[in-house]
Amino acid sequence: MRRPTSRVVLVSLRTGRAAEGMGRYMPYGSPIGGAVGEERDLRLNSIDRYIKSSPNLVLEEHGHCEVPAGCGGVVLRWRNPSGPLPVKLAIWLNVDKFSVTIDGTPPSTSRPLLSPGPHVVVIEVHPETEVAVQLLFTATAELEDGNKQSVTPPPRDWLWSDVEPLQADASKVEFDATGWSSMVDSDLTPRQRKDYQISRLIEDGAIAMKTLPRSGPVWMRAVVHIPAPR
Repeated sequence: MRRPTSRVVLVSLRTGRAAEGMGRYMPYGSPIGGAVGEERDLRLNSIDRYIKSSPNLVLEEHGHCEVPAGCGGVVLRWRNPSGPLPVKLAIWLNVDKFSVTIDGTPPSTSRPLLSPGPHVVVIEVHPETEVAVQLLFTATAELEDGNKQSVTPPPRDWLWSDVEPLQADASKVEFDATGWSSMVDSDLTPRQRKDYQISRLIEDGAIAMKTLPRSGPVWMRAVVHIPAPR
C-alpha cells in the first residue's frame, strides 16, 4: 500500500494548488512606504504628487505567489474597512487531490473577503488509497482596526460523509447534515509534528482531525462565523 503523502496549503485554492500568500495591512491614507498624506514634503519633480490616499479606504499590498504578478511582484488593493473582512485560510491534508469551496465558490486567494455572518466551507477529498483523511484548518479574520481574530471552527463543528451531497445544498448554512459523521481527534506522528507548516498551524490553534478510513471520495464541512464590524 502506498503511503499517503501530505500537503500544506496556505490557500491559493485553485483545486489544490499550493501557494503561500502574504498581505500587509496599511493604516488609513498611507501610501506604500508609510508616508501619511498630510506629512508629505512635496518637492519639484517629486513623484509624491502622484501618490493616492483615502481617509475611508485601506491600501493593501499582496505579494509572493498568490497574485497574478507572480513571485517578486505585488498587487495593490483598496478595501473598505467597514465592508467584508479579509480572512486568511490555511489547510493541511494528508492527501494530494482535493478542492475547497466557500459558500459554493472556490476562493481565488488565500485571503478571501467575507462579509459578516456565517459562511460554509466544504472540502472534497479524493484519496488514491484507503486512508483516514487527516485535516488541520485555521481561519483568521483581519479586523478593521488591524487586529486579528481566530474564526476557526471548533472540531465538534466539522462533519464528514462519503456520500456525495448536492453542492447547492451542502453550501447552505441550513443544510440538513443528518447522516454525516463527526470528525474525531487525530494523533500526528513525530515526523509530522516536526514539519514547519504543521507546527505553525498548531501554533495558530489548529487541531488535527480525521475521518474513518475510506478509499473513495470524502466530503468535509464546517461553518465559519465572521464577526460584524465594531
